[in-house]
This record gives sequence, structure tokens and C-alpha cells, in this order.
Amino acid sequence: MATNQFKIINGVFAADIPNAGVLTVAYPSGTTQTDFQAPNAGALADNVVIVGNGDRYSDPKIAVAFNAPSVAITNNSTVTWKAGQTYTVQLGQANSNQLGGPLGAIAPLAAAADLPTTVTKVNEILAKMS
Repeated sequence: MATNQFKIINGVFAADIPNAGVLTVAYPSGTTQTDFQAPNAGALADNVVIVGNGDRYSDPKIAVAFNAPSVAITNNSTVTWKAGQTYTVQLGQANSNQLGGPLGAIAPLAAAADLPTTVTKVNEILAKMS
């Protein structure tokens, strides 16, 4: 089991990454593909890309594939990520779905019509804060 809950990768886009394009990044130092796959996988919402001055993308705006040599992040945002912009990638690992991790992802609440599920989710968040 992975010992760290989140891994962060910083970089600069070498080329434009259009919608449906793929950003390929190396695994963070000291990690491999198995650190991000079951049973070590984090929640989809824990995988986040921050572009430039704070544009934040997570599932379904990105799709992350943990391949053998590297991580492939597909840009499903409909926006082109421009060459020269900085990026920060957060990758979640098992037990990482706490109050959001370093980049602030929080799992969405249930629909308003499903009040019992919403109350349960709020209680989970409050428990993680204490």
C-alpha cells in the first residue's frame, strides 16, 4: 500500500494540448504504476490538473491512465492547454479522498433530492475535518 496520499508533479507544457490531446508525465520520484492502481488507487476526483493561473480540471474534464512507463492525462476540457503555460498535476493514492488534498478536490455531494445521501456526505466531510 502506498504510504503517501497525494503526489504532485509540476511542469510547463512543451506543446499545445488540445481537447482530446494527451499530456504525458513521468511518475513522481519514488513511485511506479502500481502505486496508483488497485488496491493503491485513489478516487477519480483526487486526480487534478491546474493550468496556468488556476484553471482546475478533474474527472470528467480529464482522464488519467497509469501506464507502465508514464502517466497519460487526456484533456477533455474543450479548452486547449497552451505551450509555455505551467501546470500542476495532483495524483491521488489509496485513502487520499480526505477533505480534498493539496489541490482542493472534494467529492461532489448527492443531488438535492437525495437528502439522506447528502447528509451522509456532509457528515463524512465533517468527520475528516476533526
